[in-house]
Amino acid sequence: MIRKEIIDLFRIRPGKPFRLNDHDPGWAPWYVIPADQKWVTRAVVADIITTTIHSLQLRYPEVTEVQLVEFAKLQEQLGNE
Repeated sequence: MIRKEIIDLFRIRPGKPFRLNDHDPGWAPWYVIPADQKWVTRAVVADIITTTIHSLQLRYPEVTEVQLVEFAKLQEQLGNE
């Protein structure tokens, strides 16, 4: 069941403007994206996704020599099947 407090967060009250910053938890930001032209919308969304992925600073895990030897053995076993 949805709690009344959650519903109230998204209700626009007369006399009080709805501001996205008031509802932004920080870990899940809101974006206002123009939708009048599809190409602009797609470009803005692509930029947001690209920027977010780059900010994660993802890296491949480092493989040790022991793991490389184990991978070679497993690859050989798979080739023999």
